Amino acid sequence: MVKKCEVCGNNVGVLDQKIKTKDKKYVCENCYDKVFENYNILDLTNWEQAHNFDDFMGLFNDGITIDLKKENKKGKESSKKERANKEAIMLEENQVKREAFKEKRKDEKAERQIKKDEIRKQKEIKKDHIKSTKEKFKNHDALLFDRLSFDPVDKEIMQPKTFTKPFEVIPYSDIVGYTPIERGHSKNKKHGITRAVVGGVLAGGVGSIVGAGTGGKQFEYTDKLGVNIALKDGSFLEAFFIKQETKEGMMVKAAYDNFYRICSLLDGIIAENGHETSQKVEMTNPNDSLAKQIRDLKELVDDEIITQEEFEAKKKQLLEA
Repeated sequence: MVKKCEVCGNNVGVLDQKIKTKDKKYVCENCYDKVFENYNILDLTNWEQAHNFDDFMGLFNDGITIDLKKENKKGKESSKKERANKEAIMLEENQVKREAFKEKRKDEKAERQIKKDEIRKQKEIKKDHIKSTKEKFKNHDALLFDRLSFDPVDKEIMQPKTFTKPFEVIPYSDIVGYTPIERGHSKNKKHGITRAVVGGVLAGGVGSIVGAGTGGKQFEYTDKLGVNIALKDGSFLEAFFIKQETKEGMMVKAAYDNFYRICSLLDGIIAENGHETSQKVEMTNPNDSLAKQIRDLKELVDDEIITQEEFEAKKKQLLEA
């Protein structure tokens, strides 16, 4: 398709000198020579890539002639300035961003430090509390059974921190019962004898075992000796004096001495808490209490704390009561 000059309307051939403006309109050499002087092909190319046809016609109609080399030089200098300005603006923006990022990191670091200081402070408070509590128990001549310390003055139990339990101080009033545990066997028996003695009865209102001292049946070997202490919230404290097979001797005798002492202490505590327990019994549905007692006994069988025969005997006793 033949191209035409948008100014004079003459045909513009493929080999003819011409310019093609940004909006894709052609101007022949005769027409653009009336506007441009002192130029080469590169100057024309730079101009046409930067201007529209209306830009050319504005110059053409006003009879303005421009030195294209000087014009392009000015354009280059202007472009350089624009690029320099843009680069300066970018550098400034980047600097602002860097400063903002630094401030943000600084604030985050300060916030983390505040949290660390708070955690450290809380740890120190907790550490001081534990230290003062231990000192108080020591000054009150607390009784130590396994890991548990019993304060006879403030009537509290101190449980040290373990892998599964936190440091804790429990008032005597939270104790609702306990289970004496005594297991042993004799070597002349093929399977040995394992016995868990549950003293007393289930406290109906709370559903926990109220303890009484075991008769202390003697075995050639004692496998386990201690107590599970039931609390109001349904959790337990443990104090064990023998945890693995131990032959009868001085060690077993000392363990039984501690066992009887803690059972006696717990009996006294439960007796003091009896008024509160009896009030809860009165508010409890007897049928619900009986079912819970049997369920609790079944759990003791599942945990191998009592035998199936002891469970059946106790169940029969409860049902006939």
